[in-house]
Amino acid sequence: MGEKVTTARDYYMEVHYNTDGSVQSDEFNSKVELYRHGSKFGSNYLYNDWSVSNIPPNDVLNAVDPWAVKTGP
Repeated sequence: MGEKVTTARDYYMEVHYNTDGSVQSDEFNSKVELYRHGSKFGSNYLYNDWSVSNIPPNDVLNAVDPWAVKTGP
């Protein structure tokens, strides 16, 4: 889990794919606050082991969402 923009009222950050594998809609770019603590420190992220650390924005862009199951080719 990561910090979201203040104006986001829901908790969904889903990526929806078309049957050909292309992205239909991506809530990540509109909901995740990559720069909550500035461009150097990025935002805080909670891991499955309940630890928290901050990750610089460029490192988050290639992260994997374990709940996003890509279907199709």
